[in-house]
Amino acid sequence: MPRQSATGFALRVCALTALALTALQPAVSFDRISADSLRTNVTWLAADERQGRMTPSPGLDASADYIGEQFRLAGLAPGGTSGTYFQTAPDPGSFTMALESGSGRFKLTGSSVSVYAQAAMEYRNEPVVRLPAAGPMPEIAGRVVAGGAAYATTDALQSLGGGKPSLILLIMDGTRPKAEEAPSTISPVVRIYNRAATALMSGNDDLVVTIHMAASRNVAGILPGSDPALRDQFVIVSAHYDSG
Repeated sequence: MPRQSATGFALRVCALTALALTALQPAVSFDRISADSLRTNVTWLAADERQGRMTPSPGLDASADYIGEQFRLAGLAPGGTSGTYFQTAPDPGSFTMALESGSGRFKLTGSSVSVYAQAAMEYRNEPVVRLPAAGPMPEIAGRVVAGGAAYATTDALQSLGGGKPSLILLIMDGTRPKAEEAPSTISPVVRIYNRAATALMSGNDDLVVTIHMAASRNVAGILPGSDPALRDQFVIVSAHYDSG
């Protein structure tokens, strides 16, 4: 592939660390890296007041605001939503889940659960509607629903998503596969591979779920290229700004 010049593409900069930020001065010049500019950004982001930039934490939120301000000063166009430098996204690392039915309650994390969601989630002892293996479908709009493997196919998920549940739980036996197809539904989907959870599904007691998944913020700025032929192409430069 031929090499493109710095002016031949549009550069999208997402959640850059202090090292990358030092290259983005108000004139959008890439030749102004200095010991002082490095020291300023690194010192601010690494200060005790940032609390290690743990996810989530006030220090992480402050760091996002700081990076967004540096993008503005550098002259980058906002790459977030509603004309801002921020994109809100769910943080899978914060995901916790518990199922409870009668006297049985257990937590689900790690390799037994896969999560597909476009936003943070917060449910506390939320009633779960068990989906029938066959027959009429109950009212599911705005509710948490749970079904077995029969509902895990692409067609079944699309049909189920049309009912606009707030959350879809797919509870199955076996081991989580190495590859899964992302569901094409706007409702968040949690796939659970756990025999005990399947046993709760088959019981008659009321089933409730507790889920927490926090939101995080991506910070995004755009530096348009000058070549009209390549203006719709993007090179993405990204890095973590949290402590992970």
